[in-house]
Amino acid sequence: GDRQLNRIYRSLIPILQPAEREGLIKEERAWILQRDATKGSDAKEKVVQDRIGELSDRVARKVTELNSQQGGE
Repeated sequence: GDRQLNRIYRSLIPILQPAEREGLIKEERAWILQRDATKGSDAKEKVVQDRIGELSDRVARKVTELNSQQGGE
């Protein structure tokens, strides 16, 4: 899960605006604390999988947004 999460995170960073990127980094730090505080490997894996889903959705939304902006130029 962690490797997949890192891949998604790395694909999201370059397509964000600087303010969005800063927000994501802060959010990620908070998320890491939450993950580390989660007891039990199954529970921890669920936290990781939920985050993968959330970031995947965000990548998809951002790509759609960027594509629609390029179409309007």
